[in-house]
Amino acid sequence: MNATLKYPVMGFTEIRLILKHDCKWLAELVGADLEIEVFEEDFVLLKMDKKNMLQVADNLN
Repeated sequence: MNATLKYPVMGFTEIRLILKHDCKWLAELVGADLEIEVFEEDFVLLKMDKKNMLQVADNLN
């Protein structure tokens, strides 16, 4: 599932959410080939489609 950071990290704002840990997410910084941890209040989800909703459900379990 993709999201946009409210504040850029190293000039990048697009992230791909990988795994949720409590109130933080492990995310890939798209274009930088790095993984970072972000709090839920630090990003905005992009429009959800059925595929993205299934990915979120899998990550929560």
